[in-house]
Order: sequence, then C-alpha cells, then structure tokens
Amino acid sequence: MGSGEQGSEIGLRHAGDSDGETERAVSPVVGIILLFGMVFIGAAVVAVAGMTLVDDLQTDSTGEQAERAMQQVDHDLASEKDAVQLLEDGNYEIDGQGSISVTARTKFGTTCSLIDDDSLGTLHYETADGRSVAHQGGGVFTRTESGSTMVSRPDIRYYTDEVDGESVPGIQISITDLTGNPGQGTHSAEYEQNNSIDCPAARYATGVEITVEDTPYHHGWAEFFNAEFGTENVDAKPDQQSVTVNATLGTDQPLESYVGVDPTIYGGLYTDDPLQLDKDLTVDRYNGNDGWHDPDPNNVTEDLLVSADTIGLTDDSLVTGIPVTNGKFTADSDANLSAVGYATKFDVPSFGEDNATGTKLYNVSRPTYPATVYGAKMDGGFDTVSAVDDDIDTAVEQIGKMDRKTGFKTKKTLRVPDGEADAIYYESSAAGQQLDEIDTSGGIIHVAVDSNLKLDDVEVTGNGRAYFYVSGSIIAEDVTIEPNQGASKLWVYGKSDKNVKIRNDFQGVLYAPGSDVSLTTTGSNAHPEVHGAVVGGEITNIEAGTEIHFDETLRTDVPIPNANQGLEIPHPGERKPVDVMFALDRSGSMGPHGYRIRSHEINGADWQSPPFTGSFRVDDSGFGFSGSVQIKNGSDVETVNPGEYAVIEPGERIRAKEKCYGNWCTDAETTLNRYSNPGNDPDGKRIEATKKFVGQMKDGDRAGAIEFNSRASPLTTDLYTHANFDDFNSSLDANANGGTYIGDGVDYALEYYEPSTDSEKIMILLTDGKNDGTDEDGSTTRTIAAEADEDDVTVYTVGLGNENDIDVDLLKDIADITGGNYTHVSSASQLNELFKNIGKDVQDRSIASMDIGSFEESNDWSNEYAIEVRQTTIELDQ
Repeated sequence: MGSGEQGSEIGLRHAGDSDGETERAVSPVVGIILLFGMVFIGAAVVAVAGMTLVDDLQTDSTGEQAERAMQQVDHDLASEKDAVQLLEDGNYEIDGQGSISVTARTKFGTTCSLIDDDSLGTLHYETADGRSVAHQGGGVFTRTESGSTMVSRPDIRYYTDEVDGESVPGIQISITDLTGNPGQGTHSAEYEQNNSIDCPAARYATGVEITVEDTPYHHGWAEFFNAEFGTENVDAKPDQQSVTVNATLGTDQPLESYVGVDPTIYGGLYTDDPLQLDKDLTVDRYNGNDGWHDPDPNNVTEDLLVSADTIGLTDDSLVTGIPVTNGKFTADSDANLSAVGYATKFDVPSFGEDNATGTKLYNVSRPTYPATVYGAKMDGGFDTVSAVDDDIDTAVEQIGKMDRKTGFKTKKTLRVPDGEADAIYYESSAAGQQLDEIDTSGGIIHVAVDSNLKLDDVEVTGNGRAYFYVSGSIIAEDVTIEPNQGASKLWVYGKSDKNVKIRNDFQGVLYAPGSDVSLTTTGSNAHPEVHGAVVGGEITNIEAGTEIHFDETLRTDVPIPNANQGLEIPHPGERKPVDVMFALDRSGSMGPHGYRIRSHEINGADWQSPPFTGSFRVDDSGFGFSGSVQIKNGSDVETVNPGEYAVIEPGERIRAKEKCYGNWCTDAETTLNRYSNPGNDPDGKRIEATKKFVGQMKDGDRAGAIEFNSRASPLTTDLYTHANFDDFNSSLDANANGGTYIGDGVDYALEYYEPSTDSEKIMILLTDGKNDGTDEDGSTTRTIAAEADEDDVTVYTVGLGNENDIDVDLLKDIADITGGNYTHVSSASQLNELFKNIGKDVQDRSIASMDIGSFEESNDWSNEYAIEVRQTTIELDQ
C-alpha cells in the first residue's frame, strides 16, 4: 500500500473516532438534532483536516521516496551495476549545474592540477512541491527555496594514517560525471574511469585545494566539507554558489626526500658495464661516523667493487678488494687479488665447495696452481642500479620554480640563511663559478644545476648535508669534507648520458648510474683517492694506484646472497702466519692407574673367549712372551701391540699372536696386565690428534708443545717451522703420572711465543682434571690467562673425560678471557675430530662477510601515496 493510501487510512480513522462521541447525548430530540449537526459540522471539519494531512503526507512521502530512490541510484552507480532504476513518476534531467577542481600544493611552493574545473554532470528529480533531489559528484543533495542540504555524502574521504609513529593526513576523491537523457524506469549504465593523476609533482604535495562552484547545492557541499575537513579549512561563498577546502597532506619531510632519488649503494665502486682492471686498485672500507683513519697496510678490510656485467683482471693488476659481478669473473695467471671474487658465471670448472657455505669455488687464475685468484659462484644475481634522470629533471625544474631560490655562480660560500632550515640554490649555467666552501653548519643545502658543474678545490664544512642535482656533465676535483670524511655530507647526483670526471681527491657520494666515469690525477698528485662511494655506468679510466675508501654507513644493500657470504677457504695472504703451542695434560689420570689386578696369559692363535672384559695393557717387559693381541668384533679385527692399551668389550673374541724368529707362531702366548682404571687417554690419542693438527698448517706457520702435571716440562725445545714438523712430531710423547696444575702449563707455554713476530698466536690446552694442591680456586690460573690475552694469545681449552672430574668453569674462563672457546669430549677417540675442527677454525678466516651498513635516511619518501583521485563518467540510457 502506498504512502498516500496510508494517509487516507489515518484520515478515516480520525473520522470514525468523531462518530463515536454521539453516544453521550442527553435529550433524544435535541440530541439527535445536535447529533446530526455536530456530525455534519464535525465530519466537514475532520474531512478538511484529513485531506490536508493526507496531502502533506503524500507530499512528504514523495520527497522521501525520491531521496530513497536517489540514494539507491547512488548505491547502484558506486557498485557499477549495469542497470539503474529511476522512479516511474516525476521529471528527471541531467545537466552541468556545477564544476569541481582539485589542485595539489607542493613542497617547492608550486601547484599542479589533479582535476581541472571538470563539469559535475548532475541527475535532478523534481518533486511535486518544487523540491529538487539530485545526484551530484557522487553525493545526494536536496534543495528547496531556502537552500540545500546533504542527503548522503559524496565519495571524498579525508583521513589520517600512522606512518613511522606519525599521523599523516591523506585524501581519497571519487567523482562521478553523469551524462544521457534520463526518463522513468530502468536505465542501462556505461562507465568510463580515469584513475591517473596527470601531475608529476604530486609526490611532493603538502596540501590540496578542492573547489565546487556554480552549483545550486553549494550549501549541501559546505555542510559536507565542514563535517569532513573541519570548518577552519572551509571557505563557503553562497553569493557565488561555491565552496573551497584547503587541507594539508602527507608529512613535512626534508626537501631531498621529496626529490625522489632512492640510491642503491652496494659498495665503494659500481659500474653497469664490463670492468677490466690492468692496474693496481684498492677498495676498502671505513665507518664514516668515526672518520677516516689510515689503516695498517697489513690489515686492510676489503670492500666491494661491483659490475652488473663482467669483471676481468689482467697480468698487471693488483687488486685489494672484493669483485662482484652479475656476469663472468676472469683473471690472467699473474693477476693478484687480495680476497675472493664473486660471480654468477665462470668459464673454468669448479675445484670444490666451500666448507662453511657449500658455495662452488673456482681457480680463476688457471693454470696457476695454487690459485692466485679465487672465485665463488653466487646463487643468484643482484639488481642493476637504475638511472635517476627523471628525478634530476624534476628536481631541477621544481627548484627552479621556487620563490626563495638564489644563484650561486658568483658566491665563494654556500650557506643556510639565519632562521632557515635549508638553503635553495639554482643556476641554469654554472660556468665560471667561484665556489670555495659549502658551509652546512646551518642545515641542509640544495643546489640545482641545469647545466655542467665543476667543483674545484671545494671544501664541505659543518654537520649538515649538501645535495647537488646536475643535468649536465660533472667534474669533481679536490673536493674534501671537514672535520672528518663522513661521506654522507655531500651527494652529487648526475644523469646517465653525461661524463663524470673525478680528479685527485674526492670525498662524498658521486651517484650517476649509466654515466661515463673516469678517475685520474692532475699535477703532482700520486693517485686518485675517494672517501665515500662512486656509482656510475662505464668506468672509462682508472689511474694506477687508485684508492676508494668506502664509507660503510652508505651501504643500502649487499649484492652477495646470504647463502654465499662468510666463505672459509684458505687463500694466499688471507691470514697471518700462525704460531701454535700445545699444552697437554700428562697427569696420572691420563693413563692406566689404580692397583694392578693381576696378569693374564692368552695362549694360542685360535679365537677364544677372553679371561676378562675391560681395559688392559699388553705386557712389554721382555720377560717370557711379549707378543701382540688381536680382538675380534664380528668381522672387525683390532691388533694391540706390546705396551699398548685397549678395551675388551662383552661378546668379543681374542687370540695371542707372538712373533717367533721372524715367523708368526701358532702356539703364541701373551701376557695382559689389567688395571683398576684404564685412564682417560691410555692410547695417547692426544698425541695423534696433535700431529694431525699440524698436518693442516701452512708454510710460515710454527708449532711447539709442552706437557704438564703438577709442573710443566717441554716436549719440544722451540717453535718448529713448517719445514721441521717431522722433528716436532717425533718429539711428542704420551706420558702419564703425577698431579695437575693447569696454570703452570699455560704459563710455561707462553714463554715460547716471540712478542716481536706478527704471527697469530694460538694455544690448545688439554686437561682431564682440576688443579690439585696448587691454586685450587683457579685465581692464579685466571691471572695467567689475562697475561696471555695481553700477549694476544688465543687459548682453546679442551676438557677430556667425566666433566665431574674437570674444572669446567676454569676452562671456560680461560677461553673467554683470551677469545677462544671451550669444548668437552668424553673419550680420547674424539680428539682427532676436535683438533681437526680447531685447526680449521685457526686456518680459515671469513673473507667476505658483508653487513648492511646503517643508512640514516631512505630517500624514497613520497606524499603521492596520500592522494587518490578517481573520475568516472557514467552514461545513463533507457
């Protein structure tokens, strides 16, 4: 039932109620007359009142119905439905009563148009009483003679997001423009959207202005804008039928963040093109927060020289650094490289894999053997550094439009004016400039150069930063940073199709991916020297002896995959020579001890059940028979010779095997001596492990050994050189007697080291017990460990046997004090593997473990994300 019918029912119910009141008459005749009179009059009055109420309700209902219908239209259009339903009565039309413009204000003080005074195609519906209900720009409004109001809000949202803990305002605008010749009933709808923003400077936007004008619904728009943006941001002009909003966007970032350059810095030198090195080159690193300090030439920390193409070293090259390439890495047989080169491709077969990472390794300098240049194959490549031409063009253009820019060509010093946070300089031609100093003590300095630039004998001072955006060629000659060489204080950005020349000294960042770069000298300068980073295209010339000292705080990424970092392969020149001292426990607990049970004789060469199980020693007294013993466990047979120790396990078989007059006797006899405690190392496995350790050492390394019980004594008289390791091995002996004093063993071993040598000093301390009698609390031993640390001796401690019998805390403290580590093994049979691993740790050093340096700011900030504009043209057709 329609609303008009509802109004009729209400009117009829009121009339019925009046009829009911006649029951209260007193005089039948007069009452009837009065009754009919009252009924007639009352009915007339009620009828008139009811008709008025019905008309009002019908009128109001028609307006409400129109509003609801228009809201449904808005919903259907927002949902992009193919069909839209209009009311079956009333008049519809679409006209251009209104327009909207949206303009962004930028950090540079310029503006750009997001929506340029576009028509608001509006769908109107006229109600019977002259009201108008309209869909305009994505909202629904109603208008009477007294003004307009908003029925449902347009699709414009002013919001805030949390970005790095800061509330950042943004805006979303979706505007509809309706076309067609509407009538009543069902209409088809065709949509054409435009979501692009034809405004490159939008990324620098700091505010937005929205103006809706020439619309009869301006009061409704003002109502909406006041609610959405706040009255303080809205300027309504009813006489002009317009309303304007001014709102902030994004967050106020330093100007360099808006420029858009997002640098990728892998290391000291980067090139897009093949890099062929036929001269000496050094690429090392330092921390710009501490400033530059001349390193010990024997202790340089190499850094990366990166090519997105290939890297080749010729016979005359001597490279200190870590080459990394997406292509092939090659080297002539006489080339020299301080570290390892990384590549994705190799022309030579792999000789093996790295022990720590499994990375495939190559002798790049074949046929030279051993290799003078090693290579490691990366699991994957790295991203090529992109040119920044568009960013430079935008920066130069926008800075050129800023009101507070000044020229710099005739200035001796660039500085930040008092009261300002930064300074803006611009030149369309920098030829003949007179610049001597860039003073950043007052803040940030930005310089846009729409031509070539030459920085000659220029000093950067202060604790701020300077940024140059250069559209032409660049010459940087004798550019220095004071008070230290923290390279992040100067950034020079260049374009890909230009020449970049670095002469003599340059301190800062030269970032021009794709450009042609040369590093040369003038006058009496010995060689070019860079503190910072160079990112270019083709390296056209590198003068012999060039040094690039990379400020590691600049690093934004590492081109070497994590799985290939931290190689541990031996490499000539990779480490210093090593002096190793072994301090071996010879206390009685190492060998068989306790009371002797008795001697047992084994007779015959046939396998037989043993007289006992457990530990024993084959008699070697020379009296009677002194033959060997064989122990069988399944198919495994172990031979134990006179004087040696062994263990018989349950279920094993045994036989005697005596040598008689050069032949094996069939009726052999052997005496077994059994002790109550076999000891922790009855077979002298510590001696075998020591020999295997020195077998891993290289030419230039030295080794010595002492043993200790309650006091220390020498096994070798000196540190033996690599050539005399056979003599070292023959000097070793596994003795076992006496008590234990660990401190005396460490102290005695320290006497072997020569303080004047540059060798790396290592000590391996093995014990199975605790200090007894002397220094039971370990305080003196810890003091001796501190002396070892002062002498740069690293002590690896090993506890053998039951840990309850070992002073674990003392051994751990000795290792911690000297920078070594503690390891426990329960059986002497484990010493071989343990000593092998310690030897590997001593021999191998990490060659290329790269960490991403701290980078104070990522210049990828953009307020463009804070603006979203969509315009939709919709054609309605019956």
